[in-house]
Amino acid sequence: MCGEMKLRAWDGFHEKMSYGETEQFDDMLGFRFDHFDTEKPVYMKSTGMFDQNEKEIWGSDIVRIPVEINQELHGKWADYEVVYRNGQWIASYLSSEKGAVLPRNYLASPLILYREHDKDAYFADNRLFQKIDVTVVGNIYENPELLGVKP
Repeated sequence: MCGEMKLRAWDGFHEKMSYGETEQFDDMLGFRFDHFDTEKPVYMKSTGMFDQNEKEIWGSDIVRIPVEINQELHGKWADYEVVYRNGQWIASYLSSEKGAVLPRNYLASPLILYREHDKDAYFADNRLFQKIDVTVVGNIYENPELLGVKP
């Protein structure tokens, strides 16, 4: 198995994130969370990756990635939402330092492209890479202002 499975959940009623505790039994794997008052919590999975500050990266996180081209349009950084699509973690463009806004998901690329070491190591040792050149700045639930949406 490729690393530990971790889940967190957003309780929209209390606007609170809860991190699951893994419970393994003979025939079952379960996750225990804080009490929810919402009937439909939103579950998110860990990517198994960490940002440059050793912070774990989760689905629905917003990561800030240095811009290498088109700095005159975007500035020095751009924010992306982390989403799981077609069997891989994707960094989906949201906005940039200079406020360049494109249609949601217009620019999306595999999160692995931002890995700071040789990408072949990801496949060679059969585990997720450990640290990538991004910074987690929030997530879409606790920081909706990063999406341009008023809380």
